[in-house]
Amino acid sequence: MYAIGALAAAFLIASRTTGAGWLTVLLAMATGLVAVGAIGPWLAIRRVTISAVAASDAVAGRPFSIKLAVDGPSSSIQVRLLKPASEWVGANVPNVGELQAIADRRGMIAQLVAEVSTASPVGLVWASRQIVVALPTPVAVAPRVEPVAFAVTTASPATGSEAIGRRVGAGETVRSIRDYRQGDSLRMIHWPATARLNQPMIKELESPDAPHLVVRLDLNCAPDEADQRAGIAYGHVQKGLAAGVPVRLLTAERSGPHGGAVGSMLEAGRRLAHATTGRPAELSEEERPVTIVNVP
Repeated sequence: MYAIGALAAAFLIASRTTGAGWLTVLLAMATGLVAVGAIGPWLAIRRVTISAVAASDAVAGRPFSIKLAVDGPSSSIQVRLLKPASEWVGANVPNVGELQAIADRRGMIAQLVAEVSTASPVGLVWASRQIVVALPTPVAVAPRVEPVAFAVTTASPATGSEAIGRRVGAGETVRSIRDYRQGDSLRMIHWPATARLNQPMIKELESPDAPHLVVRLDLNCAPDEADQRAGIAYGHVQKGLAAGVPVRLLTAERSGPHGGAVGSMLEAGRRLAHATTGRPAELSEEERPVTIVNVP
């Protein structure tokens, strides 16, 4: 751009000195080129719009997919995400494509911050702007899984993130539902599932004496430490599920204390993404052997 400006100045001086008309024409062309190159990108970038759809679940520190739809004047642009972060990608507008983003911490992502940049149509000056993009469905970002030691026990109480055992919980709990097999007791039919699927379904119950794992997470601390605590809780859940032990997770959410069973890492990750500061839920008074893990 500076070179074209210098050339235009040279044409101006030469045309006034020599009176050559063709130099005046060249001067006008160079001036117009500079004007278009300087103003065009800013006009184009202001008309760019972005919409996005993202995967509903992610894990902190791992890439996840986001589909972007970029619209605006027909031109070539570059786009990247700032929150969560992604690399620059090129696109010819209008366009639809996917990119990989990485969330640096757990939580719920309801909107993205994108940066678009272009030098169209001449390529002399780059213009850029940030665009906030609302997601139709928030992304639940689970914490990184922290390695933990694990043992289901009914030993005497301990402190910190060590396990404590005590008798809680009695009652009938449905572990799973399966198809009816010849010889199954009619008392074990799960009537809601039978009606929904239009075929006999049998409920399988947990033994009242089977060990249970309860993970209670307290996030009343600094954000970095909260992410680490959530990762420790996630590690305990992973160990419990891998061992085939029923797991309950007690946390606090914006709506208040929240507790309930988690049957998969995906479900636990969503719960931990929603977890926030506040008083975690308390263990219900049921009669069964339970291992309680307090984090911290």
